[in-house]
Amino acid sequence: FSLEDSGISYQPGDILAVHINNDAQLVKDILQHVGLTGSEKVTIKAETLDLHTALLEKRELTLVTRKQLASYATIIHNPELEALATNKTLKIDWLEDADWLDVLLAYPARLEAQAFTDLLRALQPRQYSIASSLEAHPEEVHLLVKRVEYEHQSRTHLGTASNWMAKLEEGDSAKVYIKPNPNFKLPENEETKVIMIGAGTGVAPYRSFLAEREAKGINGNAWLFFG
Repeated sequence: FSLEDSGISYQPGDILAVHINNDAQLVKDILQHVGLTGSEKVTIKAETLDLHTALLEKRELTLVTRKQLASYATIIHNPELEALATNKTLKIDWLEDADWLDVLLAYPARLEAQAFTDLLRALQPRQYSIASSLEAHPEEVHLLVKRVEYEHQSRTHLGTASNWMAKLEEGDSAKVYIKPNPNFKLPENEETKVIMIGAGTGVAPYRSFLAEREAKGINGNAWLFFG
């Protein structure tokens, strides 16, 4: 992402939060199966907007909790589903990787627009370890993102943020902000030995550390292990 004229700055080790939208096709399919057009007006925190915009920009569609499932069961008057969702001793194998379209396909229902909106959680910005250094790349911030795609319930599921970012093209814009991470920094003393271990959780922040050290001409005393 270009930070030109944004006034945004960061340090290696900080986090970039990215505001993303849901997949447009997923929104279309959910509207179809919930029996709504998307033009219905709904209210979220005193803001009135059409349902399509709410589902696209404001509500989480790819995460379903047991609590939400139980609330949905109550709304559609399905006591069997409610009993399943509220009994925490019973494992719901399909729920972990499910989205709201999976729920609507498995337990079809027609809902009022506001009731469906209230059922959903807020769509949160996605947070990523920054993978670049302003010393090395002035007015830029880099991320390392793996595009998520998997099969579940006989459907292809797309990771919300990774696929949204994969569709961005040069000239597009995104709403981002920095979350400082003061406890995850390079040592102030440049001679201090640095051991970086990415044990399966990614190498993004270490890329920023190495870029920072290289840009400052710091040589030696740094090791990166990853797997």
